[in-house]
Amino acid sequence: ARKWPNAPCFISPIGELADVDQTRTQSFYETNQRVIKLAHAFDSAGLRVGDRVAILAVDSIEHIEVILACAKVGLTYCDLNFRLREDEILNILSRSSVSALFYNKRYSETVGRIKSEIQSLTFSCCIDCGSADSEFESLIKETPLALEYAAKSYAEDILSIMFTSGTTSVPKGVLQSERMMRNIVYSFNREIRIQPGGLQYSGASLFHVSGICSVFHALLAGRASLILPQFDATAVQKWLSDGQITSCTLIPTMISEILEIPGADQGNYDSLQSILYGGSAMSPTLLMKMMRVFDCDLYNGLGAGTEAGIQTMLYPEDHRAAAGGSTQLFSSIGKPIMGVDLRLCDDEMRDVDEGDIGEIVTRSETIMSGYLGQPELTAHSIVDGWFRAGDMAYRDSDGYLYLATRKSDMIIRGGENVYPIEIESVISEHHLC
Repeated sequence: ARKWPNAPCFISPIGELADVDQTRTQSFYETNQRVIKLAHAFDSAGLRVGDRVAILAVDSIEHIEVILACAKVGLTYCDLNFRLREDEILNILSRSSVSALFYNKRYSETVGRIKSEIQSLTFSCCIDCGSADSEFESLIKETPLALEYAAKSYAEDILSIMFTSGTTSVPKGVLQSERMMRNIVYSFNREIRIQPGGLQYSGASLFHVSGICSVFHALLAGRASLILPQFDATAVQKWLSDGQITSCTLIPTMISEILEIPGADQGNYDSLQSILYGGSAMSPTLLMKMMRVFDCDLYNGLGAGTEAGIQTMLYPEDHRAAAGGSTQLFSSIGKPIMGVDLRLCDDEMRDVDEGDIGEIVTRSETIMSGYLGQPELTAHSIVDGWFRAGDMAYRDSDGYLYLATRKSDMIIRGGENVYPIEIESVISEHHLC
Protein backbone atom coordinates (compact mmCIF):
# COMPACT_ATOMS: atom_id res chain seq x y z
CA ALA A 1 0.00 0.00 0.00
CA ARG A 2 2.97 2.31 0.57
CA LYS A 3 4.79 1.41 -2.65
CA TRP A 4 1.85 1.06 -5.05
CA PRO A 5 -1.14 2.80 -3.37
CA ASN A 6 -3.16 3.34 -6.55
CA ALA A 7 -2.27 0.11 -8.32
CA PRO A 8 -5.02 -2.55 -8.52
CA CYS A 9 -4.79 -5.10 -5.71
CA PHE A 10 -7.90 -7.17 -6.43
CA ILE A 11 -10.06 -7.55 -9.52
CA SER A 12 -13.28 -9.51 -9.26
CA PRO A 13 -16.40 -9.91 -11.42
CA ILE A 14 -19.49 -8.17 -10.07
CA GLY A 15 -21.84 -10.70 -8.52
CA GLU A 16 -20.99 -14.28 -9.39
CA LEU A 17 -20.62 -13.71 -13.12
CA ALA A 18 -17.23 -14.09 -14.74
CA ASP A 19 -17.79 -11.29 -17.25
CA VAL A 20 -14.46 -9.59 -18.04
CA ASP A 21 -16.33 -6.34 -18.69
CA GLN A 22 -18.32 -6.21 -15.41
CA THR A 23 -15.69 -6.05 -12.69
CA ARG A 24 -14.84 -4.47 -9.37
CA THR A 25 -11.29 -3.19 -8.87
CA GLN A 26 -9.84 -2.38 -5.46
CA SER A 27 -6.46 -0.67 -5.03
CA PHE A 28 -3.73 -1.54 -2.55
CA TYR A 29 -4.50 1.66 -0.60
CA GLU A 30 -8.24 0.88 -0.41
CA THR A 31 -7.55 -2.70 0.63
CA ASN A 32 -5.17 -1.64 3.39
CA GLN A 33 -7.67 0.92 4.75
CA ARG A 34 -10.46 -1.66 4.84
CA VAL A 35 -8.26 -4.29 6.50
CA ILE A 36 -7.10 -1.82 9.18
CA LYS A 37 -10.72 -0.92 9.97
CA LEU A 38 -11.68 -4.59 10.02
CA ALA A 39 -8.83 -5.32 12.45
CA HIS A 40 -10.16 -2.64 14.80
CA ALA A 41 -13.67 -4.09 14.41
CA PHE A 42 -12.28 -7.48 15.50
CA ASP A 43 -10.76 -5.81 18.58
CA SER A 44 -14.12 -4.17 19.36
CA ALA A 45 -15.87 -7.53 19.02
CA GLY A 46 -13.64 -8.90 21.79
CA LEU A 47 -11.40 -11.05 19.60
CA ARG A 48 -7.91 -11.33 21.06
CA VAL A 49 -4.48 -12.65 20.04
CA GLY A 50 -4.62 -16.42 19.61
CA ASP A 51 -8.40 -16.63 19.13
CA ARG A 52 -9.57 -18.67 16.17
CA VAL A 53 -11.74 -17.40 13.32
CA ALA A 54 -13.49 -19.72 10.87
CA ILE A 55 -14.44 -18.85 7.29
CA LEU A 56 -17.11 -20.75 5.35
CA ALA A 57 -17.30 -19.05 1.98
CA VAL A 58 -16.44 -19.18 -1.70
CA ASP A 59 -13.63 -16.92 -2.86
CA SER A 60 -14.18 -13.15 -2.71
CA ILE A 61 -12.33 -9.95 -1.85
CA GLU A 62 -14.12 -9.84 1.53
CA HIS A 63 -12.94 -13.41 2.22
CA ILE A 64 -9.32 -12.31 1.77
CA GLU A 65 -9.85 -9.18 3.87
CA VAL A 66 -10.93 -11.36 6.81
CA ILE A 67 -7.70 -13.37 6.48
CA LEU A 68 -5.50 -10.25 6.30
CA ALA A 69 -7.27 -8.70 9.31
CA CYS A 70 -6.70 -11.91 11.28
CA ALA A 71 -2.95 -11.59 10.62
CA LYS A 72 -2.98 -8.00 11.88
CA VAL A 73 -4.83 -8.84 15.11
CA GLY A 74 -2.87 -12.04 15.73
CA LEU A 75 -5.85 -14.33 15.22
CA THR A 76 -5.68 -17.82 13.74
CA TYR A 77 -7.97 -18.33 10.76
CA CYS A 78 -9.51 -21.67 9.80
CA ASP A 79 -10.62 -21.58 6.17
CA LEU A 80 -13.16 -24.36 5.59
CA ASN A 81 -13.72 -26.42 2.47
CA PHE A 82 -17.22 -25.27 1.50
CA ARG A 83 -17.88 -28.66 -0.13
CA LEU A 84 -17.81 -30.48 3.22
CA ARG A 85 -20.93 -32.03 4.70
CA GLU A 86 -22.61 -30.25 7.60
CA ASP A 87 -21.46 -32.84 10.15
CA GLU A 88 -17.86 -32.49 8.90
CA ILE A 89 -18.03 -28.69 9.22
CA LEU A 90 -19.38 -28.98 12.76
CA ASN A 91 -16.65 -31.47 13.67
CA ILE A 92 -13.88 -29.13 12.44
CA LEU A 93 -15.35 -26.03 14.10
CA SER A 94 -15.71 -27.85 17.41
CA ARG A 95 -12.18 -29.28 17.28
CA SER A 96 -10.80 -25.83 16.44
CA SER A 97 -12.65 -24.06 19.30
CA VAL A 98 -13.43 -21.11 17.03
CA SER A 99 -14.51 -17.80 18.56
CA ALA A 100 -15.86 -16.22 15.36
CA LEU A 101 -17.38 -17.37 12.07
CA PHE A 102 -17.59 -15.49 8.77
CA TYR A 103 -19.77 -17.02 6.07
CA ASN A 104 -21.59 -16.55 2.76
CA LYS A 105 -25.36 -16.13 2.81
CA ARG A 106 -25.62 -19.33 0.75
CA TYR A 107 -24.51 -21.15 3.93
CA SER A 108 -26.84 -19.24 6.29
CA GLU A 109 -29.07 -22.24 6.93
CA THR A 110 -26.11 -24.46 7.75
CA VAL A 111 -24.66 -21.84 10.08
CA GLY A 112 -28.06 -21.35 11.73
CA ARG A 113 -28.29 -25.06 12.54
CA ILE A 114 -24.77 -25.55 13.90
CA LYS A 115 -24.05 -22.24 15.70
CA SER A 116 -25.63 -23.26 18.98
CA GLU A 117 -23.56 -26.46 19.08
CA ILE A 118 -20.22 -24.61 19.01
CA GLN A 119 -19.76 -23.57 22.63
CA SER A 120 -16.70 -21.40 21.96
CA LEU A 121 -18.44 -19.27 19.29
CA THR A 122 -19.16 -15.68 20.36
CA PHE A 123 -19.34 -13.75 17.09
CA SER A 124 -20.58 -14.40 13.54
CA CYS A 125 -20.98 -12.29 10.40
CA CYS A 126 -22.21 -12.75 6.84
CA ILE A 127 -19.54 -11.41 4.47
CA ASP A 128 -21.59 -11.13 1.27
CA CYS A 129 -21.31 -7.62 -0.12
CA GLY A 130 -24.71 -7.49 -1.77
CA SER A 131 -25.38 -3.92 -0.67
CA ALA A 132 -23.71 -0.92 0.93
CA ASP A 133 -25.46 -1.62 4.21
CA SER A 134 -24.69 -5.35 4.40
CA GLU A 135 -23.59 -6.79 7.73
CA PHE A 136 -19.93 -6.99 6.70
CA GLU A 137 -19.82 -3.49 5.16
CA SER A 138 -21.49 -2.03 8.24
CA LEU A 139 -18.84 -3.67 10.40
CA ILE A 140 -16.15 -1.80 8.43
CA LYS A 141 -17.96 1.54 7.99
CA GLU A 142 -18.89 1.86 11.66
CA THR A 143 -15.27 1.49 12.73
CA PRO A 144 -13.21 4.73 12.88
CA LEU A 145 -10.12 4.65 10.70
CA ALA A 146 -6.81 4.54 12.51
CA LEU A 147 -3.65 5.55 10.66
CA GLU A 148 -1.86 2.28 11.29
CA TYR A 149 -2.25 -1.16 12.77
CA ALA A 150 0.96 -3.15 13.17
CA ALA A 151 0.53 -6.82 12.37
CA LYS A 152 0.82 -9.00 15.47
CA SER A 153 1.27 -12.44 13.86
CA TYR A 154 4.96 -13.30 13.71
CA ALA A 155 7.43 -16.17 13.74
CA GLU A 156 5.94 -19.27 15.41
CA ASP A 157 2.52 -17.70 15.99
CA ILE A 158 -0.06 -19.92 14.30
CA LEU A 159 -1.49 -17.93 11.41
CA SER A 160 -3.73 -20.67 10.04
CA ILE A 161 -5.16 -24.09 10.80
CA MET A 162 -5.73 -25.72 7.42
CA PHE A 163 -7.63 -28.99 7.39
CA THR A 164 -6.63 -31.69 4.96
CA SER A 165 -7.58 -35.33 4.78
CA GLY A 166 -4.59 -36.28 2.64
CA THR A 167 -4.79 -40.05 2.14
CA THR A 168 -7.02 -40.57 5.18
CA SER A 169 -10.71 -39.94 5.68
CA VAL A 170 -10.26 -37.98 8.92
CA PRO A 171 -9.31 -34.31 8.33
CA LYS A 172 -6.01 -33.32 9.92
CA GLY A 173 -5.62 -29.77 11.22
CA VAL A 174 -2.26 -28.51 9.90
CA LEU A 175 -0.78 -25.79 12.13
CA GLN A 176 0.72 -23.17 9.80
CA SER A 177 2.90 -20.56 11.48
CA GLU A 178 3.57 -17.04 10.24
CA ARG A 179 7.18 -18.16 9.70
CA MET A 180 6.02 -21.02 7.47
CA MET A 181 3.64 -18.97 5.32
CA ARG A 182 6.06 -16.04 5.03
CA ASN A 183 8.82 -18.31 3.74
CA ILE A 184 6.48 -20.07 1.31
CA VAL A 185 5.67 -16.67 -0.17
CA TYR A 186 9.31 -15.56 -0.29
CA SER A 187 10.42 -18.79 -1.96
CA PHE A 188 7.60 -18.66 -4.52
CA ASN A 189 8.39 -15.10 -5.56
CA ARG A 190 12.06 -15.98 -5.88
CA GLU A 191 11.49 -19.21 -7.83
CA ILE A 192 8.77 -17.90 -10.19
CA ARG A 193 10.61 -14.59 -10.64
CA ILE A 194 7.38 -12.64 -10.19
CA GLN A 195 7.49 -8.90 -10.96
CA PRO A 196 5.25 -5.92 -10.03
CA GLY A 197 2.24 -5.22 -12.22
CA GLY A 198 0.11 -7.64 -14.18
CA LEU A 199 -2.63 -9.97 -12.96
CA GLN A 200 -2.23 -13.24 -11.04
CA TYR A 201 -4.85 -16.02 -10.92
CA SER A 202 -5.03 -19.31 -9.02
CA GLY A 203 -7.54 -22.03 -9.83
CA ALA A 204 -7.27 -23.36 -6.27
CA SER A 205 -9.81 -22.09 -3.74
CA LEU A 206 -8.64 -19.93 -0.85
CA PHE A 207 -9.03 -22.83 1.59
CA HIS A 208 -6.11 -24.51 -0.24
CA VAL A 209 -2.58 -23.36 0.58
CA SER A 210 -1.85 -22.73 -3.11
CA GLY A 211 -4.97 -20.57 -3.36
CA ILE A 212 -4.27 -18.19 -0.48
CA CYS A 213 -0.50 -18.19 -1.09
CA SER A 214 -1.11 -17.14 -4.69
CA VAL A 215 -2.82 -14.03 -3.26
CA PHE A 216 0.02 -13.51 -0.76
CA HIS A 217 2.59 -13.79 -3.58
CA ALA A 218 0.81 -11.12 -5.60
CA LEU A 219 0.46 -8.83 -2.56
CA LEU A 220 4.18 -9.03 -1.87
CA ALA A 221 5.11 -8.37 -5.50
CA GLY A 222 2.68 -5.53 -6.17
CA ARG A 223 0.66 -7.61 -8.61
CA ALA A 224 -3.14 -7.69 -8.78
CA SER A 225 -5.07 -10.89 -8.05
CA LEU A 226 -8.08 -12.02 -10.06
CA ILE A 227 -10.67 -13.36 -7.62
CA LEU A 228 -13.37 -15.64 -9.05
CA PRO A 229 -15.89 -17.33 -6.71
CA GLN A 230 -14.87 -20.78 -7.96
CA PHE A 231 -12.88 -22.20 -10.86
CA ASP A 232 -14.80 -22.30 -14.11
CA ALA A 233 -12.86 -23.39 -17.20
CA THR A 234 -14.89 -21.29 -19.64
CA ALA A 235 -14.57 -18.16 -17.50
CA VAL A 236 -10.82 -18.62 -16.95
CA GLN A 237 -10.20 -19.23 -20.67
CA LYS A 238 -12.09 -16.02 -21.40
CA TRP A 239 -9.90 -14.05 -18.96
CA LEU A 240 -6.74 -15.66 -20.35
CA SER A 241 -7.57 -14.93 -23.98
CA ASP A 242 -8.73 -11.42 -23.12
CA GLY A 243 -5.09 -10.62 -22.46
CA GLN A 244 -5.35 -9.60 -18.81
CA ILE A 245 -3.89 -12.56 -16.89
CA THR A 246 -0.09 -12.54 -16.83
CA SER A 247 0.57 -15.46 -14.46
CA CYS A 248 -1.51 -18.29 -13.05
CA THR A 249 -1.46 -21.46 -10.97
CA LEU A 250 -3.48 -24.42 -12.26
CA ILE A 251 -3.63 -28.17 -11.75
CA PRO A 252 -3.46 -30.50 -14.79
CA THR A 253 -7.21 -31.28 -14.83
CA MET A 254 -7.97 -27.55 -14.97
CA ILE A 255 -5.52 -27.06 -17.83
CA SER A 256 -7.07 -29.98 -19.70
CA GLU A 257 -10.57 -28.52 -19.23
CA ILE A 258 -9.44 -25.12 -20.56
CA LEU A 259 -7.73 -26.61 -23.62
CA GLU A 260 -10.79 -28.73 -24.45
CA ILE A 261 -13.00 -25.64 -24.85
CA PRO A 262 -13.79 -25.18 -28.57
CA GLY A 263 -11.54 -22.48 -30.01
CA ALA A 264 -9.26 -22.37 -26.95
CA ASP A 265 -6.22 -23.30 -29.05
CA GLN A 266 -6.88 -20.23 -31.22
CA GLY A 267 -6.96 -17.76 -28.31
CA ASN A 268 -4.63 -14.80 -27.90
CA TYR A 269 -2.41 -15.50 -24.90
CA ASP A 270 0.32 -12.97 -25.67
CA SER A 271 0.06 -11.38 -22.19
CA LEU A 272 0.47 -14.71 -20.37
CA GLN A 273 4.02 -14.90 -19.00
CA SER A 274 3.95 -18.04 -16.84
CA ILE A 275 1.92 -20.98 -15.59
CA LEU A 276 2.74 -22.91 -12.43
CA TYR A 277 1.19 -26.37 -12.43
CA GLY A 278 1.32 -29.29 -10.05
CA GLY A 279 -0.82 -31.39 -7.75
CA SER A 280 -0.88 -34.45 -10.02
CA ALA A 281 0.94 -36.01 -12.93
CA MET A 282 0.57 -34.53 -16.41
CA SER A 283 1.01 -36.56 -19.58
CA PRO A 284 3.70 -35.48 -22.08
CA THR A 285 0.96 -35.15 -24.70
CA LEU A 286 -0.94 -32.59 -22.61
CA LEU A 287 2.30 -30.78 -21.75
CA MET A 288 3.27 -30.43 -25.40
CA LYS A 289 -0.17 -29.07 -26.27
CA MET A 290 0.04 -26.66 -23.35
CA MET A 291 3.43 -25.39 -24.53
CA ARG A 292 2.17 -24.94 -28.10
CA VAL A 293 -1.07 -23.13 -27.19
CA PHE A 294 0.07 -20.88 -24.34
CA ASP A 295 3.72 -20.38 -25.42
CA CYS A 296 4.78 -19.12 -21.98
CA ASP A 297 7.18 -20.11 -19.20
CA LEU A 298 6.10 -23.31 -17.42
CA TYR A 299 6.93 -24.26 -13.84
CA ASN A 300 6.13 -27.63 -12.28
CA GLY A 301 6.13 -27.36 -8.50
CA LEU A 302 5.87 -30.33 -6.18
CA GLY A 303 5.31 -30.08 -2.47
CA ALA A 304 3.35 -31.31 0.47
CA GLY A 305 1.67 -27.94 0.07
CA THR A 306 -0.42 -27.87 3.24
CA GLU A 307 2.38 -29.19 5.43
CA ALA A 308 5.55 -28.00 3.72
CA GLY A 309 5.02 -25.75 0.70
CA ILE A 310 6.79 -26.26 -2.62
CA GLN A 311 9.83 -28.52 -2.29
CA THR A 312 11.00 -29.12 -5.88
CA MET A 313 10.69 -27.23 -9.16
CA LEU A 314 11.01 -28.03 -12.86
CA TYR A 315 11.86 -24.72 -14.52
CA PRO A 316 11.05 -23.21 -17.94
CA GLU A 317 14.51 -24.10 -19.26
CA ASP A 318 13.89 -27.73 -18.25
CA HIS A 319 10.60 -27.75 -20.18
CA ARG A 320 12.35 -26.33 -23.22
CA ALA A 321 15.04 -29.01 -22.92
CA ALA A 322 12.31 -31.67 -22.74
CA ALA A 323 10.65 -30.30 -25.88
CA GLY A 324 14.07 -30.22 -27.55
CA GLY A 325 14.70 -33.93 -27.08
CA SER A 326 15.35 -34.62 -23.39
CA THR A 327 11.83 -36.05 -23.17
CA GLN A 328 12.45 -37.83 -19.85
CA LEU A 329 12.24 -34.40 -18.18
CA PHE A 330 8.52 -34.24 -18.97
CA SER A 331 8.11 -36.85 -16.22
CA SER A 332 10.42 -35.10 -13.74
CA ILE A 333 9.41 -33.03 -10.72
CA GLY A 334 12.68 -31.13 -11.01
CA LYS A 335 15.21 -30.45 -8.28
CA PRO A 336 14.96 -29.10 -4.70
CA ILE A 337 14.41 -25.34 -4.59
CA MET A 338 16.73 -22.99 -2.71
CA GLY A 339 16.39 -23.34 1.06
CA VAL A 340 15.11 -26.94 0.94
CA ASP A 341 17.32 -29.84 2.04
CA LEU A 342 15.91 -32.98 0.41
CA ARG A 343 16.72 -36.63 0.98
CA LEU A 344 15.28 -39.91 -0.31
CA CYS A 345 14.98 -42.33 2.61
CA ASP A 346 13.87 -45.83 3.50
CA ASP A 347 11.50 -46.62 6.37
CA GLU A 348 14.33 -46.19 8.88
CA MET A 349 15.23 -42.70 7.58
CA ARG A 350 18.40 -43.99 5.90
CA ASP A 351 19.37 -42.48 2.53
CA VAL A 352 18.75 -44.77 -0.46
CA ASP A 353 21.20 -45.15 -3.34
CA GLU A 354 20.99 -43.13 -6.57
CA GLY A 355 18.28 -44.56 -8.81
CA ASP A 356 16.51 -46.34 -5.94
CA ILE A 357 13.06 -45.28 -4.80
CA GLY A 358 12.79 -43.66 -1.40
CA GLU A 359 10.47 -41.41 0.58
CA ILE A 360 10.93 -37.67 0.06
CA VAL A 361 12.14 -36.17 3.35
CA THR A 362 12.80 -32.43 3.60
CA ARG A 363 14.05 -29.78 6.02
CA SER A 364 13.27 -26.09 5.47
CA GLU A 365 11.66 -22.94 6.90
CA THR A 366 8.36 -23.87 5.20
CA ILE A 367 7.58 -26.88 7.40
CA MET A 368 4.39 -26.87 9.46
CA SER A 369 4.36 -26.68 13.27
CA GLY A 370 2.43 -29.94 13.58
CA TYR A 371 -1.09 -31.34 13.58
CA LEU A 372 -3.83 -29.94 15.81
CA GLY A 373 -4.36 -32.24 18.82
CA GLN A 374 -2.37 -35.10 17.23
CA PRO A 375 1.07 -35.20 18.89
CA GLU A 376 1.79 -38.82 17.84
CA LEU A 377 1.09 -38.09 14.17
CA THR A 378 3.21 -34.95 14.44
CA ALA A 379 6.11 -36.93 15.93
CA HIS A 380 5.85 -39.49 13.12
CA SER A 381 5.76 -36.82 10.38
CA ILE A 382 8.50 -34.52 11.72
CA VAL A 383 11.61 -36.39 12.84
CA ASP A 384 14.52 -34.29 14.15
CA GLY A 385 13.32 -31.38 12.01
CA TRP A 386 12.89 -33.51 8.86
CA PHE A 387 9.40 -33.73 7.36
CA ARG A 388 8.27 -37.06 5.92
CA ALA A 389 6.09 -36.17 2.95
CA GLY A 390 4.88 -39.67 2.13
CA ASP A 391 5.80 -39.15 -1.54
CA MET A 392 8.06 -41.78 -3.09
CA ALA A 393 10.61 -40.77 -5.73
CA TYR A 394 13.97 -41.59 -7.29
CA ARG A 395 16.85 -39.36 -8.47
CA ASP A 396 18.79 -39.70 -11.73
CA SER A 397 22.51 -39.05 -12.27
CA ASP A 398 21.82 -35.39 -13.16
CA GLY A 399 19.99 -34.76 -9.89
CA TYR A 400 16.48 -34.66 -11.35
CA LEU A 401 13.74 -36.27 -9.24
CA TYR A 402 10.94 -38.48 -10.55
CA LEU A 403 7.81 -39.21 -8.55
CA ALA A 404 6.88 -42.87 -8.07
CA THR A 405 3.75 -42.77 -5.89
CA ARG A 406 2.34 -41.89 -2.50
CA LYS A 407 3.79 -44.28 0.06
CA SER A 408 0.28 -45.29 1.12
CA ASP A 409 -0.71 -46.01 -2.52
CA MET A 410 2.06 -48.50 -3.28
CA ILE A 411 0.84 -51.88 -4.55
CA ILE A 412 2.66 -55.03 -3.48
CA ARG A 413 2.22 -57.82 -6.04
CA GLY A 414 4.02 -61.14 -5.69
CA GLY A 415 6.43 -59.59 -3.21
CA GLU A 416 7.33 -56.79 -5.65
CA ASN A 417 6.60 -53.09 -5.23
CA VAL A 418 4.39 -51.74 -8.03
CA TYR A 419 4.17 -47.95 -8.33
CA PRO A 420 0.84 -46.64 -9.73
CA ILE A 421 2.48 -43.73 -11.57
CA GLU A 422 4.35 -46.20 -13.80
CA ILE A 423 1.04 -47.77 -14.83
CA GLU A 424 -0.57 -44.34 -15.28
CA SER A 425 2.30 -43.15 -17.49
CA VAL A 426 1.85 -46.09 -19.86
CA ILE A 427 -1.93 -45.57 -20.00
CA SER A 428 -1.55 -41.83 -20.65
CA GLU A 429 0.48 -42.60 -23.79
CA HIS A 430 -2.31 -44.72 -25.27
CA HIS A 431 -3.84 -43.16 -28.38
CA LEU A 432 -7.32 -43.05 -26.75
CA CYS A 433 -6.12 -40.89 -23.83
